Amino acid sequence: MFAAALAAEDLNKDGYSELIVGAPVQNDGDETSEQGAVYIYIGGDKNTITEPGRMRLISASKDGGRFGSAIAANDVDGDGIAELFISAPYEDSGMGAVYILSGYEISKLLRHDSKQQILLNELKFQQRVQAEGFRSFGYSLQIVSDLDDNGCNELAIGSPGSDRVLIYRCVPAINVTLSATLLGAKYVKEQADSFVVAVCVDIDHKPNASAIGNLIVDTSIVGYDAYMSRSKFIIDLSKGAAVHCENMTVKLSEKGEGEYDFEANVKMDPKDLEIIEKTKAFNTSWVTLRHHSETKKSIKIVRRCEAEDCNTNLTTSLVWSGAHDYVLGSSANETVSVTVQNSGHQSLDSCAWVKITGAPVRLGNCRRDGEGYKCMLSTPLKRDKKDTLNFSLNMTTLRSTDEKLEVIVRVHENCDQPENTTHKMEVKYQLSTDHIHVNGIAKDRNVTEKVILDDKIEIINDGHEYEIVNNGTVEWVNVVAVIAIDKKPFIHHYMASIPEYECSEKNETDKILFECNFNLMPHSRKTAIVTIDIQKDNILKNLINGKLNTTSLLTLYLTPKLPPLSDNATMFMTYLQERSLLNNKLVIVLGAVALAIIILAIFIYALYKANFFKRKQKKQLNELRESVRRRSMKKPSDTPVTSKTEEDIIIEVVDEPPFAVPTTTDDEAVLIIEEKAQVHFSRMS
Repeated sequence: MFAAALAAEDLNKDGYSELIVGAPVQNDGDETSEQGAVYIYIGGDKNTITEPGRMRLISASKDGGRFGSAIAANDVDGDGIAELFISAPYEDSGMGAVYILSGYEISKLLRHDSKQQILLNELKFQQRVQAEGFRSFGYSLQIVSDLDDNGCNELAIGSPGSDRVLIYRCVPAINVTLSATLLGAKYVKEQADSFVVAVCVDIDHKPNASAIGNLIVDTSIVGYDAYMSRSKFIIDLSKGAAVHCENMTVKLSEKGEGEYDFEANVKMDPKDLEIIEKTKAFNTSWVTLRHHSETKKSIKIVRRCEAEDCNTNLTTSLVWSGAHDYVLGSSANETVSVTVQNSGHQSLDSCAWVKITGAPVRLGNCRRDGEGYKCMLSTPLKRDKKDTLNFSLNMTTLRSTDEKLEVIVRVHENCDQPENTTHKMEVKYQLSTDHIHVNGIAKDRNVTEKVILDDKIEIINDGHEYEIVNNGTVEWVNVVAVIAIDKKPFIHHYMASIPEYECSEKNETDKILFECNFNLMPHSRKTAIVTIDIQKDNILKNLINGKLNTTSLLTLYLTPKLPPLSDNATMFMTYLQERSLLNNKLVIVLGAVALAIIILAIFIYALYKANFFKRKQKKQLNELRESVRRRSMKKPSDTPVTSKTEEDIIIEVVDEPPFAVPTTTDDEAVLIIEEKAQVHFSRMS
């Protein structure tokens, strides 16, 4: 059914019409049926019409659709190139459909693409239209002149299977052209902190066509240290055809070379498109964007230097974290910071050579290079940027002989080149004796007369001790301790020493001096021992108030420049005299009295044991019994009691067992005597 439908339209805008021919039952292969196709024959003059490659074939892919049954052409989007309307009235089991192909895309296909055949679904800018409930939709097509005066023609679509014709009203499309231009020079200078891009939107639509809605323009910047505080603006379409421009400022947070990608995009406001899609009542003010509008623009912006500004300019500063006059032992760690700043063009291969003497250094990312360290700087080191190298110093291993910290820095703009700038820093060390202490110790003692009289003892030993303490972290080297011992006539021998070190002796008029040289390590102590031998025979001759003393002085010289530390020690020896018994009268008298008392006590105790005191008491008791008995016998038994007298007798009975006195016949008296008891006799009338 080749040529079942025909249309003519200048699609490539060369002044000659192209012939569009429908072949609705053409098959793409043996297994397909009535898919349909459209042939486009490119127009030309007599000299060119016969050239090869002047035909294009658009093939459909749905069986039974009969694509190409009807053809119409009309410029819908206002770009001057007609769109093609091609129907497939039997697609989807006879429901039918109409395809709208972009004239702009077809034009490109004819002018540039040498491909002879293209599938319908390969075309990007196509629209498929169907009407639900209609049959054989698109069996016939007809362009109808602009019915609503909105700037574009309508399309009438026949549907004989439903006995109806549908009119599709056209929404005109406007064409926009977006541009972006860097204002000023062709590039951005390294020192600049911002640049401006002019973004313009050229809007083209028919003067008599009113439009409502908005265009939204979005911009963005891609590049290191670049940002935009405002990236969007809106264009009101009701103002008609015009060129609308906005200056977009890009800010730069750093200085130096760089490349930036600036991009702008324009689109219809999504809210307006939603209204067009969902509103049933047609509005002649609606517009859309042409598919081939220039809605995206990208430009590359370069940032670079110029002339002398392209030179690197490195400056160096050294910073010491400690005090200007640093006291050794005042801290455990300090830091030396080497800062290199670039105020010129960016540096790509700069380095610093650093030499530090006077304290152990902990390395960072540097490596040994001769007597110092080679440290690479940041790559690139951009304009107005700086790089800091920090060197940690261990200050706990220093010695008293360390005088200063010295730092030498050479900065190379290019590590492979000998050119450099040298910087130096010096920190003088100070010493403090706050952590050094000297303590003298001496214990008093007694010497007795017995020791003096002992012929076997000739020498009595005396001693002093000195503690030298270092509580700090500094190692004191070549410390000198001078121990001076006062000469005394009773001293036989002098000696002073510090274990593991030698001490030299020097004899002066009134003193004996011992000089000891040693190193005093951090957090350590040394003990100086002074030994004095005293001649026993000379002690009594030199006693003053029963005592004599020995004195020494230790003076500690840490360095020749520091004042010495010192302390002394004095031992007092007390003489204790012991007197013999024969020469002490008081002792003799007291001893005799004590002896007499002891003998008397023994004599009394012996009498007691012999019952001497008990016989006397027994005799008195017997006499008393006899007296009572006689008086009882003289008393008549019937004599009335006219008077009464009492006679009380108290008897102490010691160490005798209890006994009873027989009662008289007239019960005149009762006597009960017990050991150590009081007994009362009563005579009653």
